[in-house]
Amino acid sequence: MFTFFSPRNDRAAHVPMLAARVSERIAALPRDEPVDTLIRLSGLLSDVRSWSPQPDDEAIGALALIDPAVRSAYRAVSRRHVAGDRTPGSQPPANVQGVVQECLLHLAQTHQWLALPWTDGRPPAPASHTKAGPILARGVRACTAVLKWAYLHQSPVPTGSWADTCRLLLAAEALGYSRTPVIVDADSPWHTSVEREFLKACMLAVSGPERMAPAQLDAAERALEFCADALVLVAHEDSRLRFVIDLDDGEAPRMADGRFTEMSRSLGMNCYDVRLDDLIRQVAAGRMRASAFGSVLDQPLLLRTLLQMRARWTAHHH
Repeated sequence: MFTFFSPRNDRAAHVPMLAARVSERIAALPRDEPVDTLIRLSGLLSDVRSWSPQPDDEAIGALALIDPAVRSAYRAVSRRHVAGDRTPGSQPPANVQGVVQECLLHLAQTHQWLALPWTDGRPPAPASHTKAGPILARGVRACTAVLKWAYLHQSPVPTGSWADTCRLLLAAEALGYSRTPVIVDADSPWHTSVEREFLKACMLAVSGPERMAPAQLDAAERALEFCADALVLVAHEDSRLRFVIDLDDGEAPRMADGRFTEMSRSLGMNCYDVRLDDLIRQVAAGRMRASAFGSVLDQPLLLRTLLQMRARWTAHHH
């Protein structure tokens, strides 16, 4: 059982200065122990839900402050895990996995809550739809963090994670915004889209994470970012793509097997795109260092990881 620090004596129907209150709590976070930071952020996520009666603009702004704080602390913990760092912290090692998963789940669930106006079957006025893209993309990205943390520990994916991810994509498709470029980090000009984030989650799942060491899985995620523009999602059966996901069954993507419904999507690597092959050639020739994919992998293991990914994604085209 984990203790989440959350002052319950200040529950309010609504807090006009919600962003200011959240900023104050974030400024007081511990700076030297990311696991403790995640414990406190998990409590803060719960408080935002109690302070704000509905997913309004104030709540959207508050979560935009919490999201990068969670991601920063999560990256610090995951880097330790990937590097095999077992330095004692404030939490027993046996608790760390559960603490991190709890916070990531709280983050994903809060993003789902913010997305309710577009996912509960009662869409709001069209004038509000321009807000949906960043909210839905952040939601998919948060769900992907839950998936990756489970893969890093070779543990089961939390129930409902894929159903939540698919629900967000369906909402973006219904609005016609699934491929609209959006900025998800206020301090970065980097653009993504709901579909791009969804495809990265799917391709990480089909890369063979059950057979990867943590450092290999981390490298696979970085390679996916490099190749993201070559990934394809279509609403018809496409023999050039290796995988299918059914958006209404809440399951991970699977190898294409002839089963295809109106809720199915074909997905995979564009077989005519050569950027993954180029990446492999650069690594094999020593023109790209293994350190670009993390501090743990050596060149042979990185090359083997990339070749495994290509075999999983595009073997029938090579």
